This record gives sequence, C-alpha cells and structure tokens, in this order.
Amino acid sequence: MSLPRAKRKRQRAKVAAGKPRRHRLSLPGAPSADDGIDLQSMSPAMVDRLFWRAGFGPTEQDRAAWTGRPVADAVAWMLSTPSGVSGSPGTREGKPFDPTADDTDLVLAWVDRMVRSTNPFVERLTFFWHRHWANSREQVSPPQLMLQQNDLFRRYSDFGPNAGATFRDLAREVTVNPSMLRYLTGEYNVRGAPNENYARELMELFGLGVTDASGKPNYSENDVQQLAKALSGWQIDDKNPDDAKSYFTPDRWYNGPKIVFGKFGNY
Repeated sequence: MSLPRAKRKRQRAKVAAGKPRRHRLSLPGAPSADDGIDLQSMSPAMVDRLFWRAGFGPTEQDRAAWTGRPVADAVAWMLSTPSGVSGSPGTREGKPFDPTADDTDLVLAWVDRMVRSTNPFVERLTFFWHRHWANSREQVSPPQLMLQQNDLFRRYSDFGPNAGATFRDLAREVTVNPSMLRYLTGEYNVRGAPNENYARELMELFGLGVTDASGKPNYSENDVQQLAKALSGWQIDDKNPDDAKSYFTPDRWYNGPKIVFGKFGNY
C-alpha cells in the first residue's frame, strides 16, 4: 500500500526545510572472475542465491539442473522462458480456491501460482510490480479488478513473449487500469473538480520521487495539478466484474491548455 498521507506530508516538509530524504545506496558492480566467483560453473549456493533473488527459492530439481552451469545461461533462461505452471492446483480444505468469493483464497491462489510457476522470475517480477504500483483490496472492489491488474503486471514481467516491454508502456496501461482508477480515485477525476491523487502518486512514488540525488525537487505542485487535469475523464465499467474495462468520456475531460514540466499543450 502507499505511504500514509501524514507520513508523505512530513517527508515533503523535510525537503522544503532543506532536509532531503536519504539517497539510495550505490549498487555494487557486477561480479567477475576477479572476485573469486566462477561464473562459468555455478555452485549449489550460487543456484540457491539466484533462485531466491529472482524467484521464491530453488527446488531440488533446480539445483540439479543448474549446478555446474554458467550464470549467463540461467539468466538467459529466466528472461526468455514464458510464464507457466506445473503440477496440480492447490486446495483449501479439499476445495479449489475461489479468489473472487473469498479474500483468503484470493491470496492463496496467487501463492499457489508462485509455488507452481515453471519460470519463477516471471511471478517474482509480477509480485514486484504489485508492490511498486501499490493497490489494496480494502479500497478495490470487486476483487476481479485486482486479478485483472495482476494479469497486466504478469504480461510486463513475461519477457519471453514480450521482450519489448518497457516501463513507459506499463505506466500508461496502469494509469487507466480499472484497479488503479478505483484505488486512487481516478474515476472521480473530472473537468471542474480535478482529483490529484494519482497524478501526485505517479510523480512521488511510482515514477520520479520527490527529489533527485542533489536534493532538487523533481516536480512542482503545478505539475501535479496540471497532470491531474490531463488525466481526467476516465471511468470504469464493471457491470460484468469478470470483464471490467476502463473507458474515456470526453465530456468529463479537462479540454484546455496545460503546462506540465514546462511543456505547453492540450494533453
């Protein structure tokens, strides 16, 4: 879930007072043979590390398949192998999961998919996007909207059939995704009464961050207000929860000039 409003306000107050938030630590360089690591022949510990970082832990079959093989081969396999599941679906008290009728089943059905995933990297990255583009079942109903959103995240995590996936395209789709429109109340963003929730979170949490590495603000309050106007007009059709869609209503859109990041246009 996104940070509480009060906490975000305190963070913005620190920035305004000349106390920027902590900068991210620099990432270490890529390992090499000079580090004493044999990249051409993974040890069992290396296999375990890779599958914990890029998945949810190795199976005995994973260890047997990848021990002694090059790291590059394993990475290439994870990046090119399409999503899939193996084995029999899990159950709860002997009954199949029903994720649209019970929130516990909603969670368990996804955990079951994580466990049975034939390429754990796809589901791990799906989980990452789910946490990055924060949504919550408490604010999103019906539950089919969150299942649909996870399918979107999974498509942008499955590089086998979608090798050209980009963060830019993902951001565009998430912006008009029914689950996000409901969670951050974008469906109520209309001409004459702009709702700034999503525009602010897109800049602050999902995309830019409050400041750059030097402490300089990445955006202004005016940028938030103008972007909110540009994103107005979207609604949700969930009469059929299993086929929910977002749609654009021109009469609800702020049709007029806007200036975002110093660029003028009728976005």
